[in-house]
Amino acid sequence: MSTPRGVYNPPNHVAYLGAPLGRSGNESASIPGTIYRNGWLANRPRPESLGSALEIR
Repeated sequence: MSTPRGVYNPPNHVAYLGAPLGRSGNESASIPGTIYRNGWLANRPRPESLGSALEIR
């Protein structure tokens, strides 16, 4: 992505799945057996060939 002052090149990003640590500690931040679907983390747009969770079938 070109910008007036150069190229956009941020430091590495981090994605956390779950909830932030709460007052009750680490156990409240994760849910055993949780399944995350249709997530896309990348440095480019999601390919249309993967479909979308928003499509009406």
